[in-house]
Amino acid sequence: MQTVLLTILGIIVFLVAAVAIGGLYIATKLARGGTRLTRKKVEDAKTLVNHAEVSDAARELHAQAVTKAAAIPDTHFWNVRAVFRAIAETVETLVKAAQQAHADRKAVADGKITSARSYLTTVASAVQKEFGCDARLEPSEILLGDADQFVANRNYDEAAVKVKEAQDAADAEYSRIRAEKSGAPAALPAPDDKPASE
Repeated sequence: MQTVLLTILGIIVFLVAAVAIGGLYIATKLARGGTRLTRKKVEDAKTLVNHAEVSDAARELHAQAVTKAAAIPDTHFWNVRAVFRAIAETVETLVKAAQQAHADRKAVADGKITSARSYLTTVASAVQKEFGCDARLEPSEILLGDADQFVANRNYDEAAVKVKEAQDAADAEYSRIRAEKSGAPAALPAPDDKPASE
């Protein structure tokens, strides 16, 4: 009986050890994969943070993430926990850099849209004053609505395109009305009033 119990105990100890070793092996593989993925994400984020509209604050955070990614230790059975901790710290810094970069680009894009809406108001006022009629600027408003949606989806370049299209549509409407009103003044709003679309 005692022999049987010792045999069972030995089997249990063996199984526990096997599970522990297997779990550690899996954790090691995950840590190595996590290290590679983290470093790739840090590298990929360069495109975002190096955009001209992004602040130095975002670039500094990204530089910190680069340093932390490089410092992630090589994975071994005995340091898996340290590797996961280093990955988590790197990812946290990278997320902060990305959030700052997106906030910077969103602020610029929102500013362009606001300026474009102000430009539409200027065109509408000029048409009313010079020609005594209303400008049909609904297409421009729709385009600016599209720009708002692109900004919400973090597609800032597409938003800038829509802003330019909205301004061009407003200019086209002004030109159409001017052509219908023979002898009417041809002055558009001053160039300084038109926001840059780039």
